[in-house]
Amino acid sequence: MERMNVVVGIDDKYTMPCGITLISLLENCSRAKDIDIYVIHGKGKLSEENKSKLRESVEPRKARIFFKEIIASDYLNFKPGAYYSEAICYRIFGPRIFPKLKRMLYIDSDLLVLGDITEIYFTNFGNKYIGAVKDQGTKISPKIINHYRKIVGNKGTYFNSGVLLIDCNKWKSFSAEKKLIHYIIKNAPPLPDQDALNNVFNGKVFYLPDKWNFFFKNLIFNVWHFFDNPKGIGIIHFQSPYKPFKSYRVTRYEFAYMKYLLLSPWKNMVFFGLLSKILHPFLCIYLFFWLLAQRFKK
Repeated sequence: MERMNVVVGIDDKYTMPCGITLISLLENCSRAKDIDIYVIHGKGKLSEENKSKLRESVEPRKARIFFKEIIASDYLNFKPGAYYSEAICYRIFGPRIFPKLKRMLYIDSDLLVLGDITEIYFTNFGNKYIGAVKDQGTKISPKIINHYRKIVGNKGTYFNSGVLLIDCNKWKSFSAEKKLIHYIIKNAPPLPDQDALNNVFNGKVFYLPDKWNFFFKNLIFNVWHFFDNPKGIGIIHFQSPYKPFKSYRVTRYEFAYMKYLLLSPWKNMVFFGLLSKILHPFLCIYLFFWLLAQRFKK
């Protein structure tokens, strides 16, 4: 049976979020034992302690994990910008770093995977080269829309690169890496890897359902978010500044994040997370509705 390849690019700072993302992915996958996790990291930028914690996150769930240390200068001949780490551009080099892989699912580390990725991993692209979800920023800001138009034109559709399904053979035959680097060096786009991917693959993208990269900031809070998954969301993307491992917001999805945190080597952090939320000024309101709903369920 064909194995599924999941690739992430991180450094020490994002080890814990990456671990939670991987745990949620494996816990909700019907074929976790058929998954290989590939972790790309820069030389000296992922400690042995953090590698051990990632192994502890993955191996008990029957998946396999492999680490690939790279020297960034061997791949990056440009700087991603002051705001971004070099790790965000690792996805551009995935097919070269792992030349034997025919397909890979490259994911960011600020995700919570609530669905079974087997639903999308084996998607038939037809004549398309990659699979991705349309960027949901188009629902929010005209300024963002204008930026997208500059990248893909009036008829193109801009996608978010946080969940990227890659046909590696088509990628390499298209000389995608060379074209992406050329675009970044020539244009210095504000979102280096994502803007380049959208421009280079314009018209060559198979669009996956929105639920497989659903922006957290597009969730209008509803008390019932505590109890169900109203949109059948496959992946929640905490792409806004309000990330569950940083922020003080209280929603069902942040409590769901804590569920996977409790299953992780970082479970001792739950106490501090709950403490911060107890101090949240609106927690009493949320708890009132939660208790009310529990009463109706009886």
